[in-house]
Amino acid sequence: MKYLRMSIIKILNVLRISKNRIMIITRKVNSLVHEVAETNAVQEKKIWTVVGQISLSITDKNILTSNMWLNNRHINAAQTILRNTYGIAGLESPTLQYTRTFTVHHLNHFVQILNHSGNHWMTVSTVGCQPATVKIYDSMHLLLSEDLEEIIADLLHTNSKDIKVNYMNVQIQKGGSDCGPLAIAFAAAIVMDKNLNS
Repeated sequence: MKYLRMSIIKILNVLRISKNRIMIITRKVNSLVHEVAETNAVQEKKIWTVVGQISLSITDKNILTSNMWLNNRHINAAQTILRNTYGIAGLESPTLQYTRTFTVHHLNHFVQILNHSGNHWMTVSTVGCQPATVKIYDSMHLLLSEDLEEIIADLLHTNSKDIKVNYMNVQIQKGGSDCGPLAIAFAAAIVMDKNLNS
């Protein structure tokens, strides 16, 4: 918002608007910016729905209906529904990957949606895998970062050098924000034992 104000002032100066007029316009811009910030803060606090212990706000609803990039709360809510419905291991809050506090699943098959580099959702699973093997369901077919390899190793309770990674042939995303819905769809297909290649 600060940069927006500075940009408007620069434009007005280039257009040779009087300083008095610039001050009046600046006050109006500041008022509008303040109004928008207050509206966003209210929407962020206003609860739209609750899934398990996850509260989704009006802002979260607007993101869903505007085809925008899904956040941790969206992914967490979807995984909670899948975990509670199908009882499979994993499907924990994606924020746990930053603290490396996922439940270790070296004995159970699991499904987990992870965030790649802070801007891309992908699904990992050991369903139907041999020990120390993981399947990657990624709508962009990205190579795993070293950090994600270590997180997956933590999930498997093994060394990242010992992991065998199988990249699954899944639908490629068309839009820039499609990775979240596709990661959820991949996780749902896995827990429902659906063929992702059809």
